Amino acid sequence: MLHDEKAQVMSGQIVLLVDAGNSAIKHRLAYRPAQTQTTLDVIDSRWQIGPTHRTSNTDASAAALVRLWRQEIAEFATAPSSTISMSWNSVGPAAIQQMVAAAYQELTDKAAPPPWISKARITFPGARRYYDNAYDAPAQLGADRWVSGAGLAALGVMAAGESHLVVSAGTATTVDLLLQQDAMRTVFQGGWILPGIRLMHDSLRAGTRQLDYSLPQEITDAPQVPRDSESAIAHGLGLAQTALIAQLIERYKISAIWLHGGDAQRWLAYAKAFAGAALMPPITERQDLAFLGLLALWGSDSAGPQQL
Repeated sequence: MLHDEKAQVMSGQIVLLVDAGNSAIKHRLAYRPAQTQTTLDVIDSRWQIGPTHRTSNTDASAAALVRLWRQEIAEFATAPSSTISMSWNSVGPAAIQQMVAAAYQELTDKAAPPPWISKARITFPGARRYYDNAYDAPAQLGADRWVSGAGLAALGVMAAGESHLVVSAGTATTVDLLLQQDAMRTVFQGGWILPGIRLMHDSLRAGTRQLDYSLPQEITDAPQVPRDSESAIAHGLGLAQTALIAQLIERYKISAIWLHGGDAQRWLAYAKAFAGAALMPPITERQDLAFLGLLALWGSDSAGPQQL
């Protein structure tokens, strides 16, 4: 069942949403007004959502996170007596997970809740809508992928029978398939993982002496056979990243693609250049998918987060 603090909010409620990854800690604050005593959907306008902040793992410390969080919380002037909770995901180094947990304990004087791991089923707040996980061993699914899928499912934009892709263009490029089984059930079907754009590029630069070229942000001559090494690398990476997408669109009758991650714009340029505009369904960049997922999971009717 829902925790008491979620079911009956007598004071304002601040939810610290933290996405701790391989290269950075990203966070947002969500504020739920004190007078709101019913469960809110993540897209309910009564939520007040703060901006996204990104802290590089190399620059992060518990003390710095606490200072930043306190400054942001103080800016919620309407919430002086708010309680603070956290919904978070951590797929980065163990030291980063420990840092986030220590920062939360310093901030609130209470132990941090465990980060989310993937579950077989979640019931979203509000209407009885389900987010199911078709992985053979649900807990083995990377929590970052599962959380982002939860964000898409919580948006409620998929029509019954539709299949959508969630593409995360980060350290790795992950491509996940979600199916709207019916009006009440979204299923994370599974997905594919390949090295990210920069990881591919860095491996070439590190492993060869004569391929030390920077990556262009845009591709202007995609139909042409590359006739210089810089173009050969850019086109090769672009085709490697997007050839899979063209196959998946046809095989699974994809209705839409949802894109996020640090290299989203470069990946989008590759998709437009190499995947074929005629075949491409609508692509929407939603950098908040993980945060929407974390907020939906915070309010879900479940046993709560589990320890890794």
